[in-house]
Amino acid sequence: MQYLMSTSQINEGISRCKNRIQNLLFDADAICNTRNTATIAVGLYTIAIEEGGKLLLLQDSLSSTPNSDGRFNVSSEMLEQFHTKITQILQLHLTSS
Repeated sequence: MQYLMSTSQINEGISRCKNRIQNLLFDADAICNTRNTATIAVGLYTIAIEEGGKLLLLQDSLSSTPNSDGRFNVSSEMLEQFHTKITQILQLHLTSS
């Protein structure tokens, strides 16, 4: 699926991703420091990494050529590919532990 997004929509998405990443990392750090529950923190770190991937994909879309009405194509397939790669990385790590 393709999404057509304006520069302002992409920039808003980037800003939201940055905020989510910051909040997730803060929460993960707080959980580790107060409860010593690393498994919950690892989950939050993983979500933060996925948010970072979305942020990079949105940034990359801005470097593409906009269509005739000035909007950019943002592909959901790119997001799905990133999610697949993250899942593969996690599976490799879990099976090698």
